[in-house]
Amino acid sequence: MAPEVYRDLPYNHTVDIYSLGIVLYRLLNHNRAPFLPKYPNTITYSDRENALSMRIKGEPIPDIDSIPRELNELVKKACAFNPADRYNSACELKNDLNVFLNRKIDANHHIQNSITENKIVNLDETDITASKKISKKILILAIAILLLILTIIVVVTHNNNSDNETVVSQSVTEDQLTENLTKKITTKKNTTNTTKKNVTKTTKKSNSTTSTTKTTTETTTEIITEPEIEIETTSISDEISVNDGGYESNQYLTNGDYGE
Repeated sequence: MAPEVYRDLPYNHTVDIYSLGIVLYRLLNHNRAPFLPKYPNTITYSDRENALSMRIKGEPIPDIDSIPRELNELVKKACAFNPADRYNSACELKNDLNVFLNRKIDANHHIQNSITENKIVNLDETDITASKKISKKILILAIAILLLILTIIVVVTHNNNSDNETVVSQSVTEDQLTENLTKKITTKKNTTNTTKKNVTKTTKKSNSTTSTTKTTTETTTEIITEPEIEIETTSISDEISVNDGGYESNQYLTNGDYGE
């Protein structure tokens, strides 16, 4: 609590600013109030009594070693012994805190930027080398994938061509077999027709030979028959001439009346 409250003196709204300042002090000082032994020393009962007595008497509050000077000034103003030296309102404390935080943030950004720039300067060549290595790896991987795809395409195309050639060869073989069968059937038909023609010719020849033989036989028979008739006629004439019976007898015999 504020010293004026502890001493039962008149006070105003600044006592709350004092209490808030003590809370900030403890948060920034490892939960230790002003005038207590520094962390990590052990705190005793007498240490607490002495620290409270010094605050009530209005001893100047010591700085916190682990925080910036500006923040120390801000916390000590909030915990001032004289109420007139404190912040007049919580808004003033808030504004000073925001200013400090913004400066701190800007300073941190500046530090980070400088560190980053130094790192960039030192790591530019390393990053470039690493990026080149990564680019090479990506390029090699892409080429390997492309080659694999091309290999698959070639194998599939070859298989398709082989299948097509097999089908074509099978169709050609079937066509050749069909042509050979057609040729054989045509040859057999021609042979059969030729045989039939030869048989017909032979039959015709045999028939003509037979008819010729018959004609020759008949002719021969006629030839043979005529000489006999001549012979007979000759004998009859001889008889007639031998008899020498005169013209009338000869005429009589000639007319076939000889036997009557």
